[in-house]
Amino acid sequence: MFARPLAAMLALVLLILPLTPRPSPASEADAASFITEFANKVLDLLRTPSGPSRELEQRLRPIALDAFDTPRIARFVLRRYWHDMSDAEREQFTQAFEDYIVHVYAARFSRYQGERFTVTGSRPENTRGVLVRSVITRPGGGTPIALDWQVERVGAGYKIVDVTIDGVSQAVTYREEFASVVDHHGGRVSDLIAELRAKAKG
Repeated sequence: MFARPLAAMLALVLLILPLTPRPSPASEADAASFITEFANKVLDLLRTPSGPSRELEQRLRPIALDAFDTPRIARFVLRRYWHDMSDAEREQFTQAFEDYIVHVYAARFSRYQGERFTVTGSRPENTRGVLVRSVITRPGGGTPIALDWQVERVGAGYKIVDVTIDGVSQAVTYREEFASVVDHHGGRVSDLIAELRAKAKG
């Protein structure tokens, strides 16, 4: 009695499924272009005369937060503690982490002396991710700095989820450093948040 309506329903579902939009796979060329565009924005910023370091942070902030998937990175670096944190603590940590990251990168970029940035290649990591390889060369010579960017497709665009500098993952480094701080303070993430806030203001 119900077989025919059920068969008709299944047929309708099978017809609809192919029409359901699926996330587009990550493109190596698009991911490489995304990193090149991000680097050019930063370099243009550094070539523009600025005042105190705080001014550089303010101008860098929207560029960095638009390119990096900081909420995802925040979850990764506190993976051991994230599930036990309240929503308020997660929000506070994410905000403190964003401020800290912008401060750290602004300090690094403030030492810019005409280095050149070049994308050297890319390779797919999974259906959404691409590893974009690049190097920074100094105008006076010296050993180039290798930067590998882990980029993933998010919606219609891309986001950076990790940066490896000369073979060292920054996300993993932060996770180890933050775990050490939290463990030192008896598992209290609030002390890590306070420390990040203090460093971001330093």
